[in-house]
Amino acid sequence: GSGCGGAEGIICAIDGAVYNTAELADVLGLSPEESSESILAHGFRRWGTDLASRLRGEFVAVVWDEAGQRGALIQDQIGVKRLFVRSEGRRLWFGSDVRNLLALLPSRPGPNPVAVSHWLARSQPPRGATLYAGIDSLESGHMVILEEDGWELRRYWRPEYREALDVPHEELIDQIRSVLRRSVERRTTRGAPTGVLMSGGLDSTSVAVFAVSSV
Repeated sequence: GSGCGGAEGIICAIDGAVYNTAELADVLGLSPEESSESILAHGFRRWGTDLASRLRGEFVAVVWDEAGQRGALIQDQIGVKRLFVRSEGRRLWFGSDVRNLLALLPSRPGPNPVAVSHWLARSQPPRGATLYAGIDSLESGHMVILEEDGWELRRYWRPEYREALDVPHEELIDQIRSVLRRSVERRTTRGAPTGVLMSGGLDSTSVAVFAVSSV
């Protein structure tokens, strides 16, 4: 879903869901009952564009500080939700869905021949390319910085390799259990109904167990 809200002087709109808003609210001294948009707006006021690296979820968000004339377009770290953009000089159009972006443009762009060729061949197109010429999707870990005099594409996150943990088997099990529990708790609301898509495998069964225990 999507929503719009914010804090005084800062507006925020979110398409999707930010999972760690309760944790952010605690750091910011806010009530966990605040809307996700309000929490992100307060976070942008304190951390500026560093807010992006603190967010976890599946979302595209826009934050704009009217007084400071600055803002950001943020998509989640691995790009589960995509941000699509088209630019002409200093002008930038954006949307979390290509169809919505097309509706904003003064004219409909033609096809991107390279991307269309890959689509027909069922092969991987160049990163960021879409079927429309001049419309690109942000790569994973990237955001758009908005300033009064223009905009800038910036990487804010990249995956990092870490050596395998050298810990006893029992301790490793405890760590996995702790991470799974924390992940499921981020996706559930205490006291509210929770649905789980079951495949019968270990993954969905584990999620269901932790979902029940977090109710």
